[in-house]
Amino acid sequence: PLPAPDTLVTIMTDGFRWGGPLMWRRIVDGGWLGTTYWTNSMIHGPDVSTGTWVPVLPADGEYDVYAYIPEEHSVANCVYKIGHTSGLAEVVIDQSLFGDEWVYLGCWDFTAADSPFVYLGDSTGTSGENIAVDAVVWRTHIVGVAERKLPEKPEISVYPNPFNSSVNIRVQGFEGSRVQMRIYDINGRNVANIPVREGLVPSRETGDHKGRPYETVWTPDESIPSGVYLVRVDVGGITATKHVAYLK
Repeated sequence: PLPAPDTLVTIMTDGFRWGGPLMWRRIVDGGWLGTTYWTNSMIHGPDVSTGTWVPVLPADGEYDVYAYIPEEHSVANCVYKIGHTSGLAEVVIDQSLFGDEWVYLGCWDFTAADSPFVYLGDSTGTSGENIAVDAVVWRTHIVGVAERKLPEKPEISVYPNPFNSSVNIRVQGFEGSRVQMRIYDINGRNVANIPVREGLVPSRETGDHKGRPYETVWTPDESIPSGVYLVRVDVGGITATKHVAYLK
């Protein structure tokens, strides 16, 4: 597991920016939070499809930087560019060597007000290889202190899937944190917000408060068409997602 982050930026958070044509951004299951992007590499020329992670760091200082590489759609030899206090660093990572792993990019000084970033482009020198675009973590560099663990991700289950009128959504793995649930279409448009505090109720299953599952039901209104939707749950700065298919 990765040591607890100061700032975790994923493709589902405000700090991530996709650059380039949306038709070349593939969205698939997998990655750190259950949904990941991938695109194809180019042999030469300027980058066309890009991913940029911009953190809101809590303070100036020295940070270790990690990138998450999913098991699937990660075969390219990529160049991660890190914008830090002293300039720009480039780190070459062969994504094919990793699968569902946090990969250490390096340690640099960052100035919070200077808009630090990690950038990944598709011009790699090789054509047609899959490049995975997922999550990046900035962690305060502490020498001689035991590493802390990342908070557990909330788990989402949906049933039935596909569904034609309403779908049951179960969330577990969180306790006492502020929780938000949203539904998005495949274009990233927010189509529904579910108030977790009011809308989720404890399930009938017995167990301790910690990790106890909670359930709710989403019934799309008549204006929502058939299609694939993304259930997104945000809990204490950690995000989890799940795809669900709606068939009228």
